[in-house]
Amino acid sequence: MADDKIMTARDASEAAAEADEVASGPNASAAPGTSDAPNRASGHAESAADLVLRVQIPFCAQLARYQCPGGRHVLATPRLLDAYVGALEAEARATGAELLDRRVVAVHVAGDCPSLLGAERFQRLMRGLRACFALADGAEVSVDVLPGSLSAADLLAYRRAGVTRLVADVVADTPDESARTGRFADMANMGATMRIVRVAHAQGLIDVRLRCGLPRQTPGMWRRELADALAWEPRQVEVAPLTVERGSRMWEEESTRGSAAGGSAGATGEMGATVGHETSAGATDARELAAVTADVLGGAGYERVAGARGDGARGEVWALPEHASRLAQAAARDVETLGLGVGAASRIDGFAYENTDDLDLYLARSADVAAIVRDVRRVG
Repeated sequence: MADDKIMTARDASEAAAEADEVASGPNASAAPGTSDAPNRASGHAESAADLVLRVQIPFCAQLARYQCPGGRHVLATPRLLDAYVGALEAEARATGAELLDRRVVAVHVAGDCPSLLGAERFQRLMRGLRACFALADGAEVSVDVLPGSLSAADLLAYRRAGVTRLVADVVADTPDESARTGRFADMANMGATMRIVRVAHAQGLIDVRLRCGLPRQTPGMWRRELADALAWEPRQVEVAPLTVERGSRMWEEESTRGSAAGGSAGATGEMGATVGHETSAGATDARELAAVTADVLGGAGYERVAGARGDGARGEVWALPEHASRLAQAAARDVETLGLGVGAASRIDGFAYENTDDLDLYLARSADVAAIVRDVRRVG
């Protein structure tokens, strides 16, 4: 899988040869969810309550300009990756033993760049999840993908592990906008990813997540980005706000710009075109971007998945009729969620809580759930 840098270009013949292996190699035609590990769901009662698993992978190849180091954004090393997968397995064993009455309908592996795990670690993670939890027949398994980071070998490993949907996390539309974010996850890199996917006849796996609210983004810029994304014919489009973290390089730049213009970057720790949050100088009102979203996606035949939220508690999910992900459908039905990993959020058994953002603490104590959870609160 991807090493410590993101691809910006690939040799076409090499990519095609690797993708041919994905299309014709072993397990290429295996049913989704097939795994060489036993699935605890065997013989599981049909009346079991549904559950969603969200697995947080905090590693990145390089820090984006809107992110602060630490917590959920950690530069990856092989040793850290090995230790983290082991810690996830320990947390899964500890929590899975208490959830024998739950049927997992969707698993989502989220983060800046989960492909940094590599094929062996990813497959090990999925074997561990299947051993610890009762995955429903045909359970959906989705993975976040940073455009430009996916290789044909990645795709093969994902298919072998039973992945049924890939969520391409597009941060910007043009190379210039991408350079502003420091994360080269734009439409050009999306094109490189789609070439690999199409050669492997795997277009049906791809969903798209778009980040709205880049400081000084205009409605016209957002409309163009939505149109560019639709050219890839995704089944589902998630619209999530771009969070500019307090203390990041972009935060400092926009704060300076706002002060010079007599404005403010706000005091919430986040900014951008996000409902409920103050915006930076020059940012477009969230309502304007939401109107553009409804116009473009609704006009293209996409339907908003009522009650579903993208990127945790915020954002929107739009899907073609009868093509909404099980993850989105579960969110719309208010299915309980168990989060695994650093900073992962859970809402289960009438309580909500988050895991610690302290990676060292998580690596040392993940098997002791009481030691890694925080902000436990009762929810209705």
